[in-house]
Amino acid sequence: MLHNLNNDPMGVLFIFKASDGLAEDRLNHFHNQINLLKALGNRQDELITVTDVQARTTLYVSEALEQIIGWDAQKFVDNGWALGISLTHPEDVKPLIEAFLNGMNLWNTSPYVYDHQPIEYSYRWRHRNGSWRWILSKSYVLERDANDRVLYSIIFSQDVTEEKNKEKKLTEEILNQLLKQNNIDSASTGENNHDSTVFGIALSPREMEVLKYIREGHAAKEIASILGLRLNTINSYKKSLFKKLDARNAADAIRIANQWGLE
Repeated sequence: MLHNLNNDPMGVLFIFKASDGLAEDRLNHFHNQINLLKALGNRQDELITVTDVQARTTLYVSEALEQIIGWDAQKFVDNGWALGISLTHPEDVKPLIEAFLNGMNLWNTSPYVYDHQPIEYSYRWRHRNGSWRWILSKSYVLERDANDRVLYSIIFSQDVTEEKNKEKKLTEEILNQLLKQNNIDSASTGENNHDSTVFGIALSPREMEVLKYIREGHAAKEIASILGLRLNTINSYKKSLFKKLDARNAADAIRIANQWGLE
């Protein structure tokens, strides 16, 4: 039984195995099922792709590809995996390949045990008009060879750009609300201790000084000399600073402080 990304049943796929493993026979074997795949591929909001994972070739791409990213489905079949990778956002290429290789390793080292478990990944594809579209794909084992290694995989993909944009907008709204609320709370306390407070992280003026010099690359001994304080005192400030930021070391403290806008 084949299911889409929402786990709705899409149809039943019958497999008729070829008599040998020659590439041409494998391709002919696949084309015997093309009508069924075309029937599954009628939906314009979900892309269906079938790949020969051993030959690293694309055997079938549904017409939804043009609706999603503006490219002709046959071009993807003709140009293979290279075209898909070339259209993937540079930041997403490595995670995408790693997810695929990890999933294939799981499927091949434990045949049939994890066939129900898809390789799932989200990434950005460049639309033909130049914009980036977020894609969510789930790849399933479609068929294994005589040695029980994955031969064909079927991939269900959807454009989730709108959902991603909504998530981003919601996150920004929550952050803005937290910042606004933080400012109100700080002002309403009536305290004037001049602490730097962001998202509940309150650093004293001295801790902010120590953070400043840590950012500049100074060691604790150098900071003690600059501020005219004992080394033990500086180490005490550093310990308090790291605890408040939940940082493991100086580099971690700088990263977290930058993340929360502690200047």
